[in-house]
Amino acid sequence: MGLFGSDTYYCTVCGTEADDSNAEQCTQCGSVTHHKCFKDTSNAKVEDNLITSDDVVLRCPDCGHVGEV
Repeated sequence: MGLFGSDTYYCTVCGTEADDSNAEQCTQCGSVTHHKCFKDTSNAKVEDNLITSDDVVLRCPDCGHVGEV
């Protein structure tokens, strides 16, 4: 069982089906958004780190919650 379980989820931006391999779920409101839709709507930002790998900061298009992946 993946991140989203066995239920079917739909992207809040484009409305097509999403799964744990191509989308993220908001920890606050539960909405699901494709990685590509985050990028297309400018809701994703890469923060450069000097030593560790880069963090990606995502802003939920539904509730505005900001989190890192």
